[in-house]
Amino acid sequence: MNEAICARCHLSSDASVLLRGRSVGDFRPGHPLSDYRIDYRLDRPSSRMKVAGHVEQMWLSRCYQQSDSLTCTTCHNPHAAVLPAAVPAERAAAEYRSKCLECHAPAACGLDVAARTKAEPGDNCAACHMPPTQTDVPHAAFTHHRIGIHRPAAEAPAAEAPTDDEPEFAELTPLADVSHLSEIERDRCLGLAYLEFEPEQSGPAIEHYRRRAVELLEKVRAQGLRDAYVDAGLARVYWSSPPPRAAQLAAAALQDDPLPPDERTHALFVLADFSFRTQQWAAARSALVQSVRLRRHPLDWQMLGLCQAAQGDEPGAIQSLERAAEIIPYDRAVHEQLARLYARQGQTDGADRQRQLAKLLEDFEKDRGQEK
Repeated sequence: MNEAICARCHLSSDASVLLRGRSVGDFRPGHPLSDYRIDYRLDRPSSRMKVAGHVEQMWLSRCYQQSDSLTCTTCHNPHAAVLPAAVPAERAAAEYRSKCLECHAPAACGLDVAARTKAEPGDNCAACHMPPTQTDVPHAAFTHHRIGIHRPAAEAPAAEAPTDDEPEFAELTPLADVSHLSEIERDRCLGLAYLEFEPEQSGPAIEHYRRRAVELLEKVRAQGLRDAYVDAGLARVYWSSPPPRAAQLAAAALQDDPLPPDERTHALFVLADFSFRTQQWAAARSALVQSVRLRRHPLDWQMLGLCQAAQGDEPGAIQSLERAAEIIPYDRAVHEQLARLYARQGQTDGADRQRQLAKLLEDFEKDRGQEK
C-alpha cells in the first residue's frame, strides 16, 4: 500500500479516472490509490517505457506478483539517495544487487559467473534485468522497471501479421483491484477511461474506443447515474452530432458537481456553440463570459464579440475581437469583423488599420497557396 504514495507521480497509465466525489488532492498516505482513482492499461501492454511508468512496469513483473513484500521502497529508500548521481556507480550497483539476492540465489541466474562478469564486471543484476530503455520522450532513457528478461529487439518475437479481417482492438483493463466498486461505478470509470484514451488513437481505433465509451456512459446514465464527468464527456462526443443532445448534456454537467476547469470549459463551449448556432445570443454570451475567465482561447473571444455585436453592444464586441486578435493575430476573419465594427462606429482609422491587416493576410494566404 505504501507504493500508492510513489504511484501518484510514478504511475503513467493509458488512462486515469477519478472516482465520483474525489479530487486529485484527496489522497492520503496509507490509503489505497484505487480508493481515489483507477488507472487503466491495454490488455496487450506495450513494452515501451514511459518516463513516469515505473509503477506500472513493476506491477507487471513476476518478482512483484509473486512477492508479499516487494515495493518501491524495497530498492528506493526515500530518506537516503542510492542513485549513481549521488554515490559512486559501483556502490549503487552493489546496493541494488543486494536487494535481488535477498530473494534470488546467485546460482539461479541463467548465465554462469564468467559470462555475467564479462558483460558486467560488478555482476550487476539490474544491468540485464532492468536495463536502461528508451522512453516515450525522445532522447530520454530510464531504467526499465519491469524486472525480467529483456531481449534485444532483433531477438524479440515478431508481431503477428495483420489479417484482412476486421481489426481486433485491445481493451482497457484496470491496473488495480476494482472489486470494491459497484458495477455501475466500474462501468462509469471504464467509460471515462475510454473517452480519455480515444483521442490518442488513429484510424479505426478512434471510432472503436469512442463507441465503447458512449455505450458504457449511456448505460450508466440510463441506470439513473447523474455525474458531471459523464455528462461533460458525452457532451464532447455529441458536440458535432446531434448538437441539441450535446447542449442538453453540457447544461446538465454545469449544474451538477463542481467540474475541474478543463471539463468545465469543454461543457461551456459546447453549450455556447449550440446557442450561437441557433442565434440564442444571451445564452451563448453567458457561457462564453464564463469560459474566457477559465481559458485564453481566441475562438471564445471571437464568438463572444459576435454575440455582443448581434445584441447591439458594438463597443464590447470590438474589445472582445481585439482580444481574439491579440491571441491569434493571423486570423483574417477577425480583422475583417473588426474592420466592419470600427466602420459602423465611425472610427475610420481603426477600420483602415484592420482592413490593411486583413489584406496583408489575404495576400500571404494567396502566396502560400501558389507555393503549394
